[in-house]
Amino acid sequence: MMPDSKGHIWMATSAGITCYDPQNDYFRPYGWDNLLDGMMCYSLCETKNGDILIGTDQGLFEYYPGDRKAERFKYNDALANMVIGKIVEANNGDIWCATSMGIWHFNQQRKHFICHIRGNGIATKEYINCIGMHTADDMISFANNDGLTVFNSTLVANSIPHMP
Repeated sequence: MMPDSKGHIWMATSAGITCYDPQNDYFRPYGWDNLLDGMMCYSLCETKNGDILIGTDQGLFEYYPGDRKAERFKYNDALANMVIGKIVEANNGDIWCATSMGIWHFNQQRKHFICHIRGNGIATKEYINCIGMHTADDMISFANNDGLTVFNSTLVANSIPHMP
């Protein structure tokens, strides 16, 4: 479940996305205009610009509230066939995803994903769906089978050598 900045309560379900508008006491039981109807959805994250990122069993999607439509995340190729169990946005706008194949970091500046499988101090490959958080001091945590992986997103991102 995820409350958004407009007061709506979004829910990722095994059959798509549902949304409750408490202001109007209105529940959209089959999704926001059947948003990702029938798709296994695990995680939601509202970005600073108000879009909703959706982690599914088929990769990462983005919902644009102004257009009322969802599309595959523009740079989704790296994650296309992965289960995206948890999504968080770092203070700098970078996106971090806990997946069935490790932690993936989307660098907003360079517009590409970086995989962290047993690298940069991140210890495991498989993460538990829907469990994670981001703190005000830019710490990110994701649950895994061995416990919890906690890291400073700025330090991990900056430890990666620049790739042209």
